[in-house]
Amino acid sequence: MTNSEFALQYILLAEGGFLQDVDGITYEGLCEKDCLDFPMWDTVKAAMPLKRGEIIPNPALSAAVDAYYEKTRLNHIMCDEWVNRNASAYFADWFVNAGGWATKHLQEIVGVTPDKAFGPGTLAATNAYQGDLLTDLYNARVAYYNAIGVDNPNLQGWLNRANKLYADLTA
Repeated sequence: MTNSEFALQYILLAEGGFLQDVDGITYEGLCEKDCLDFPMWDTVKAAMPLKRGEIIPNPALSAAVDAYYEKTRLNHIMCDEWVNRNASAYFADWFVNAGGWATKHLQEIVGVTPDKAFGPGTLAATNAYQGDLLTDLYNARVAYYNAIGVDNPNLQGWLNRANKLYADLTA
């Protein structure tokens, strides 16, 4: 199993299945308004009505979701090139949720000038890091959420996700 496949199991568990709210349709964490190039929106819509959290039993759809995450998220952070599989899964999940802000905090941890862009220098510093990268990522993620989420109704959900994944990866 690749690091990307390993990370994706956790990401998809946390992201859940179907959701429709004021922002539109979201399926397994992919929001239609932000992921217009996801090729399977017609398949999702054809399966409606769906319950909140429902997963559509369609292997082609599942494969498309996996491929979309790999192309747009996991390849971007070079997930399969990390030497620390658990840290790569934890960071991938944070990156899906926070994008460049997660990268900035990783760069601060590993001693790279923070620019929110994940590149070869960030990967090299990440792989050379001598500390407890998973724990340091966890602490940075919790601090980040607490800093931005004081009045945000999503704060407890973000913290629950961060805590559960950390517990799963350190069990």
